[in-house]
Amino acid sequence: MLPRAAGYNADMTGTNDSPGHVSAPGELPEAGGGLDGLWQVERTGGLLPPLYGVQKRIAGGSGWTTIGRLPGAPFDVRGLELRYRGPLRGLVDVLAPDGPDAYAGRSTFAGRTFGTFRMTRVAPATAA
Repeated sequence: MLPRAAGYNADMTGTNDSPGHVSAPGELPEAGGGLDGLWQVERTGGLLPPLYGVQKRIAGGSGWTTIGRLPGAPFDVRGLELRYRGPLRGLVDVLAPDGPDAYAGRSTFAGRTFGTFRMTRVAPATAA
Protein backbone atom coordinates (compact mmCIF):
# COMPACT_ATOMS: atom_id res chain seq x y z
CA MET A 1 0.00 0.00 0.00
CA LEU A 2 1.26 3.50 -0.83
CA PRO A 3 1.95 5.94 2.00
CA ARG A 4 -0.84 8.50 2.21
CA ALA A 5 -0.42 12.26 2.41
CA ALA A 6 -1.73 13.77 5.62
CA GLY A 7 -5.34 14.85 5.42
CA TYR A 8 -6.86 12.20 3.18
CA ASN A 9 -7.65 8.53 3.01
CA ALA A 10 -8.23 6.84 -0.35
CA ASP A 11 -10.92 4.60 1.19
CA MET A 12 -13.19 7.56 2.02
CA THR A 13 -16.04 8.23 -0.36
CA GLY A 14 -18.47 11.13 0.30
CA THR A 15 -17.45 13.96 -2.00
CA ASN A 16 -18.69 17.35 -3.11
CA ASP A 17 -17.30 18.66 -6.38
CA SER A 18 -19.59 21.67 -6.74
CA PRO A 19 -17.93 24.83 -8.13
CA GLY A 20 -16.02 26.71 -5.46
CA HIS A 21 -16.05 23.77 -3.05
CA VAL A 22 -12.78 23.21 -1.21
CA SER A 23 -12.30 19.61 -0.11
CA ALA A 24 -12.05 19.13 3.64
CA PRO A 25 -9.37 16.84 5.08
CA GLY A 26 -10.47 13.25 4.51
CA GLU A 27 -12.67 14.22 1.55
CA LEU A 28 -11.76 13.18 -1.99
CA PRO A 29 -12.98 14.53 -5.30
CA GLU A 30 -14.73 12.01 -7.53
CA ALA A 31 -12.63 10.58 -10.33
CA GLY A 32 -11.44 13.64 -12.19
CA GLY A 33 -14.06 15.90 -10.53
CA GLY A 34 -12.15 18.83 -9.05
CA LEU A 35 -9.05 17.99 -11.08
CA ASP A 36 -10.55 18.61 -14.53
CA GLY A 37 -8.61 21.18 -16.54
CA LEU A 38 -5.11 22.07 -17.71
CA TRP A 39 -2.32 22.13 -15.09
CA GLN A 40 1.23 23.54 -15.17
CA VAL A 41 3.73 21.28 -13.37
CA GLU A 42 6.92 22.43 -11.62
CA ARG A 43 9.54 20.35 -9.84
CA THR A 44 9.96 20.96 -6.10
CA GLY A 45 12.47 18.24 -5.20
CA GLY A 46 13.82 14.73 -5.47
CA LEU A 47 15.01 12.87 -8.55
CA LEU A 48 12.67 14.50 -11.05
CA PRO A 49 14.37 16.42 -13.87
CA PRO A 50 13.49 20.08 -14.45
CA LEU A 51 9.87 20.07 -15.63
CA TYR A 52 9.99 22.93 -18.16
CA GLY A 53 6.95 22.78 -20.43
CA VAL A 54 5.31 19.90 -18.53
CA GLN A 55 1.53 20.04 -18.25
CA LYS A 56 -1.21 17.68 -17.12
CA ARG A 57 -4.54 17.72 -18.96
CA ILE A 58 -7.34 16.04 -16.99
CA ALA A 59 -10.89 15.32 -18.18
CA GLY A 60 -13.16 13.02 -16.19
CA GLY A 61 -11.41 9.91 -14.94
CA SER A 62 -8.32 10.15 -17.16
CA GLY A 63 -5.65 12.50 -18.39
CA TRP A 64 -2.24 12.97 -20.04
CA THR A 65 1.08 14.41 -18.95
CA THR A 66 2.72 16.26 -21.84
CA ILE A 67 6.06 17.96 -22.46
CA GLY A 68 5.64 20.74 -24.98
CA ARG A 69 4.13 19.34 -28.17
CA LEU A 70 5.27 15.75 -27.58
CA PRO A 71 2.64 13.01 -27.24
CA GLY A 72 1.43 12.59 -23.69
CA ALA A 73 1.76 9.80 -21.15
CA PRO A 74 -1.80 8.62 -20.30
CA PHE A 75 -3.03 8.08 -16.75
CA ASP A 76 -6.24 7.22 -14.87
CA VAL A 77 -7.52 9.43 -12.04
CA ARG A 78 -8.36 7.53 -8.83
CA GLY A 79 -9.28 10.03 -6.11
CA LEU A 80 -6.12 12.07 -5.65
CA GLU A 81 -3.88 9.58 -7.44
CA LEU A 82 -2.84 9.75 -11.09
CA ARG A 83 -2.03 6.15 -12.11
CA TYR A 84 -0.05 5.92 -15.34
CA ARG A 85 -0.82 3.31 -18.01
CA GLY A 86 1.22 1.52 -20.64
CA PRO A 87 5.01 1.58 -20.36
CA LEU A 88 4.80 3.84 -17.27
CA ARG A 89 2.49 1.43 -15.40
CA GLY A 90 3.47 1.40 -11.72
CA LEU A 91 4.20 5.14 -11.69
CA VAL A 92 1.68 6.98 -9.49
CA ASP A 93 1.46 10.71 -8.77
CA VAL A 94 -0.09 11.22 -5.32
CA LEU A 95 -1.70 14.65 -4.87
CA ALA A 96 -2.64 16.76 -1.84
CA PRO A 97 -4.50 20.11 -1.96
CA ASP A 98 -2.05 23.03 -1.73
CA GLY A 99 -4.17 26.17 -1.95
CA PRO A 100 -6.77 27.34 -4.46
CA ASP A 101 -6.30 25.65 -7.84
CA ALA A 102 -3.04 24.01 -6.73
CA TYR A 103 -1.85 20.59 -5.58
CA ALA A 104 1.41 19.33 -4.11
CA GLY A 105 2.44 16.04 -5.68
CA ARG A 106 4.68 13.09 -4.96
CA SER A 107 5.87 10.90 -7.83
CA THR A 108 6.07 7.29 -6.67
CA PHE A 109 7.08 3.98 -8.18
CA ALA A 110 6.34 0.70 -6.42
CA GLY A 111 5.21 2.72 -3.40
CA ARG A 112 8.45 4.69 -3.03
CA THR A 113 8.59 8.46 -3.50
CA PHE A 114 11.33 9.59 -5.86
CA GLY A 115 10.35 13.20 -6.52
CA THR A 116 7.99 16.02 -5.63
CA PHE A 117 6.21 18.64 -7.70
CA ARG A 118 3.51 21.30 -7.58
CA MET A 119 0.75 21.62 -10.14
CA THR A 120 -1.22 24.81 -10.65
CA ARG A 121 -4.40 25.10 -12.74
CA VAL A 122 -3.77 27.03 -15.97
CA ALA A 123 -7.29 26.66 -17.36
CA PRO A 124 -10.51 25.02 -16.16
CA ALA A 125 -12.07 22.15 -18.06
CA THR A 126 -13.92 23.20 -21.19
CA ALA A 127 -17.38 21.94 -22.10
CA ALA A 128 -17.45 19.43 -24.92
